[in-house]
Amino acid sequence: MSLVKPFSAFYYNPKKFKNLSPLITPPYDVIREKEKGILRKKSKYNFSHILLVDKNENYKLLGRRFNDWIKKEIFVQDIRPHFY
Repeated sequence: MSLVKPFSAFYYNPKKFKNLSPLITPPYDVIREKEKGILRKKSKYNFSHILLVDKNENYKLLGRRFNDWIKKEIFVQDIRPHFY
């Protein structure tokens, strides 16, 4: 039997971002190289900066960037666990 548990998700800080349009992306597997550039120009906090690796990057760098955004409170975490 599977065990399904709630968790505390991270999300863009609503105190810093009223409009999420420049921050959101389509699923990673449908983003073409040209679209990636367009998304990244929308905001330095567009999720594509964490979701997609550039030629000179690796996933460790993306992990550090994600943690940096948490420290800067770009992302905040739900206090209580939920089912999403």
